[in-house]
Amino acid sequence: MPDHNGLLHAGYVVKQRTAATFPFMIPIVARYSSYNRRRMPKVTAEIPGELSRQIDRMIRDGWFPDQDAIVREALAHFVDAKTFLGDSPRMLHRFAADALNDSKPEVALKFVNRGLSLLPTQDATDFHLYQNLVELRVQILLVLDRNAEALTALEEAREMLPNNPTIAKWITRLQKVKSEG
Repeated sequence: MPDHNGLLHAGYVVKQRTAATFPFMIPIVARYSSYNRRRMPKVTAEIPGELSRQIDRMIRDGWFPDQDAIVREALAHFVDAKTFLGDSPRMLHRFAADALNDSKPEVALKFVNRGLSLLPTQDATDFHLYQNLVELRVQILLVLDRNAEALTALEEAREMLPNNPTIAKWITRLQKVKSEG
């Protein structure tokens, strides 16, 4: 059994590297993995001895075939949780609405812009969510007295949703305000 005070790396503990080697970063090393026979990044991190013993116990008990599988599973869960909270357009819409209700339109605009930027990366486009984000963005821009930007955002949305009556009503309303003002 290896010494549990080393580094978890490629399925075994390596003692040659110390915290002084990588004091503030986790090095990523690309190499071929036996996991799926394609080039995958490798993560090396220092872990406490107790955590290493718990990982060994999980392998011994048959929960995972090796340390790589445990680390992949843990990282996948971490990324899923982070994605759900910080990189989910739906959650960002909620955060933006809350920020606007708290009279923080600049913060709300950052959340909405992030949500809109993430929509193209989603597996399936949620047009309803897209419309909600655009409408919230327009409301925020109007609060910030940036009517021209609001109208531009609506015109861009009309390109994506050409037959949407709500977007058309917003455009008509803002054009009317623009001509009166």
